[in-house]
Amino acid sequence: MVPDTREGIKKALSFPAQENREGLIEVLKDQEGLLMPPIVLNPTTKLPTSQGESQGVNTALVDKFFPGSDYSPAVKLKNGNPANACPDGSNYLESIAKGYTKCGGWVVLGECANGHQFAKEIFCGYEWCPVCGKKESKVHKRRIARWLPKAMQIAEMGYWVITVPPEKRGLLRNVGELRRFRRSIVRSLKRRGYARGLSRYHYFGKKHPGIFHPHLNILVEAGFLSKAELGDMKKLFSDLLNYPVEAHYSYTRNPKMMLHWVKYVTCATFLTYKWDSEMADRLYHFNNTHCWGNWKKRPVWQVDEKEEASATIISFLEENVCPWCKTKIKWKGGRCGVKPIEDVFYMGYMHIGEGYWALAPPLDEWGNLPEI
Repeated sequence: MVPDTREGIKKALSFPAQENREGLIEVLKDQEGLLMPPIVLNPTTKLPTSQGESQGVNTALVDKFFPGSDYSPAVKLKNGNPANACPDGSNYLESIAKGYTKCGGWVVLGECANGHQFAKEIFCGYEWCPVCGKKESKVHKRRIARWLPKAMQIAEMGYWVITVPPEKRGLLRNVGELRRFRRSIVRSLKRRGYARGLSRYHYFGKKHPGIFHPHLNILVEAGFLSKAELGDMKKLFSDLLNYPVEAHYSYTRNPKMMLHWVKYVTCATFLTYKWDSEMADRLYHFNNTHCWGNWKKRPVWQVDEKEEASATIISFLEENVCPWCKTKIKWKGGRCGVKPIEDVFYMGYMHIGEGYWALAPPLDEWGNLPEI
């Protein structure tokens, strides 16, 4: 990046997009860190025009950045009114109920105590959602970002996979029993000295997709276990639950394998609602991800520098904490706080990863986000 371009970035981000400046230039970076073509905005101009072309807005770039979006500028222009996104002229909020929008088409605005402003793309989070359930989706990467800073504190990682025999799987169709099952397993591990860990259910397996096969995945700080120790743990699990369980255990010191386990455990397995619509309805509001213990130690292994930096920033935002000043972020609700995702371009926000945006975030002398 040439010095003139760096200066342009700092100048473009030094004042808010809301100011009445003709020809305001917003320079955005994508999540790979590549400089994107500038979008020239004129806040004094009504957008869009009736001819299907916005005045100074690179609509092709917005369409490229949000592929398949039902609310790209082209759709808004076609309807002839930026406030009406639906074919029947309904407003944005009504479009959700009528099913015109795809998951992820909206952002909620937020601000920390020191005035740093953010926008967060809203997702349903359901595993069977064609957007949220995809591997490496933004929702999947947000889960990875929440777990990765914790997993990087583990020098030797143990991986438990705990399930029940096929004839007992019906017990776990009850959400209350799913909670009791996890609670009992975690308590057993705590009694045996597992001070911290991460757990998540997979509802279906790879070998027989569509057949309900719940199994609890748990990542803990542990190494080699003998056959006697494994048998003892399995018996402890069964005694607490009052029915037999199947337990499998492996461990590693390899950071690449640890990262793979984090990505695998956090991925979705309930990929189609029709596989088990009754169970899908029962899982409404069920918190599938759980962790316990103290996670304030320093990391003991590293991943790719960009991936680590992104995960750190996203992990703060997922906890509603400003990554720049560490104060709480208050997300706004209602009509004023929820916007169509493309509006972040017009408002001057910069994409910082996994559906999170920031308005004029602090940059270093090279025009990059500072280290957290």
